[in-house]
Amino acid sequence: MVVACEPDVVGYALAARSVDPALGWILSVAVEGSFRKRGIGRALVVETLRRCASRGMTRVRCTVAPGNLASERIWHALGFVEVAFDPAYFGAGEARHVLELSLGEVG
Repeated sequence: MVVACEPDVVGYALAARSVDPALGWILSVAVEGSFRKRGIGRALVVETLRRCASRGMTRVRCTVAPGNLASERIWHALGFVEVAFDPAYFGAGEARHVLELSLGEVG
């Protein structure tokens, strides 16, 4: 999903279904710096969650790098909870918190 402010793309969200058809993953969400703090990121995530639910997914996961407090605040405000911590999610020194939301709980 993409958000554009003609002629530029200012944000996007990328999600995919897991091997488990009830589980989706939000793989990436980004908003261009000058467009942040306007609710665009949250809107992208909420719409992505809605689309996941409409495709039969009942849970969605994402990962957050330790120390990325802005991202953690958004996910937690939407109801995501930590279900795992992997100190080497993307390899040595690339830790991630794994967060999950049951889609009946969208905040």
